[in-house]
Amino acid sequence: MDNNFSAQVKEIISFSREEALRLGNDFIGTEHLLLGLIREGDNTAVRILKSFNVDLYELRKEVELAVKDKTGKNIANINSLPLT
Repeated sequence: MDNNFSAQVKEIISFSREEALRLGNDFIGTEHLLLGLIREGDNTAVRILKSFNVDLYELRKEVELAVKDKTGKNIANINSLPLT
């Protein structure tokens, strides 16, 4: 399935997965995709956000605070995070 995605999209999805794991989440949601887009840095979404004078550092901090798992639970299968 991932053969249908460009290298850039694959990288963004990979970054999104890493962000979900870093934040202790057992799924990849839109918030993780946004973090992946910000982390990749050179894409249409980031250019649009910048055109609206969005502070990407602040946006990233706010998203992280909103989704970070504070329970300390372990993720059962880190190799298989579902996209939600």
